Amino acid sequence: QAALSAWRPLMRSSEAGAPWLPALQERIEIAALALGRDAVAAAPRAGPRGVDAGPAYGARADEPPAEVEAAATPEARLGLIRSLTENLEGRLRAAPDDAEGWRRLARTYQVLGEPDRALAAFASAADAAEGRADVMFEYAQAVRDAAPEDAPWPPLALALLEKILDAAPNHADSLWLLAGYAAETGDKKSARAYFERLMALDDADPARRATAKRRLAELR
Repeated sequence: QAALSAWRPLMRSSEAGAPWLPALQERIEIAALALGRDAVAAAPRAGPRGVDAGPAYGARADEPPAEVEAAATPEARLGLIRSLTENLEGRLRAAPDDAEGWRRLARTYQVLGEPDRALAAFASAADAAEGRADVMFEYAQAVRDAAPEDAPWPPLALALLEKILDAAPNHADSLWLLAGYAAETGDKKSARAYFERLMALDDADPARRATAKRRLAELR
């Protein structure tokens, strides 16, 4: 509730199109779901800076619903969250083309500490998104993060990153991760190729470009 109370004013005071809005929207939706509230209604609209656009659809999003207030114990609240999450999954199975819904469900399962169900939801999001690089990259990250810390990269994560580059050859995040993986595993030729492609991007992040240049020198 404290997080939601801080994020909603930020959303209201942000200009439409501000680059941080998608991430902020995701956090508001996850917090709202955890409180047993309508995630869409909980998110206020962005508007001209300093103008309170109010909550979407006129919902009174500052007030938790009665069923959440009645959940007096952590166990009861967790049970309510899981029930809401399962309801969301049921709606998505009835409308499987909702890629954004699958992404929200996957992130919620991550918060709940259920990586297997999160990965299944990310896979459904990727299927529904029809090759969108951002959705496949999020899925690849989730696959990698679900593996033990000292384990080799899962082949699925690598395959997803390569698939992204097939569709979007200039996807900087995929180039960066594949370059790092190749360098870590001693594949200097592939690492050099990925780092060089990254440096050739017109919009490459300056910090990444500097690191790529240093790594290339180390790979000579």
